[in-house]
Amino acid sequence: MTPQLPARGFTLVELVVTLTIVGIVAATAYPRFANQQGFQSRAFFEQVQEGIKFAQKAAIAQRKRVFVTISATTVQACYTAVCGGGGVPVTDPTTGLALVLTAQDARGVAFSAVALATATPTFAFDGLGRPRNAAGVLLTLVTTINVNSTAGGDINRAIYIEPQTGYVHT
Repeated sequence: MTPQLPARGFTLVELVVTLTIVGIVAATAYPRFANQQGFQSRAFFEQVQEGIKFAQKAAIAQRKRVFVTISATTVQACYTAVCGGGGVPVTDPTTGLALVLTAQDARGVAFSAVALATATPTFAFDGLGRPRNAAGVLLTLVTTINVNSTAGGDINRAIYIEPQTGYVHT
């Protein structure tokens, strides 16, 4: 008599249980991935932080003042006190265009759940990378830039610029 080989495959019960577990996991995970506002908020926060760091590095490299102007949805860096119009923009190394960071996606659709807020909407980094106010006076307090999110479950984030060194951090 030849030995019986074990049956191969899954039973109907095993398949039903597996599909039920996969369905429950998908139902709980989908809402998290369908809502992109939290991801957009985090991406814009990191983009603004890196843009401000780059403005400081450009000021040090060029040994001249770089002005940073912040509005509710835009950050700009220029070598002149006025960005846009007749201002001389800092060039973004990734695009070769003016360093203008806007709360929008690659298609130009605005992020509805993110806004910038700061008590110092215009400041400058001097040739040593230290922050100064628009009049050119060294700042003595930490400059805080808030990236506020209204997306459900998301948090507000802050960027800090140290007064003596210009160190940009979270």
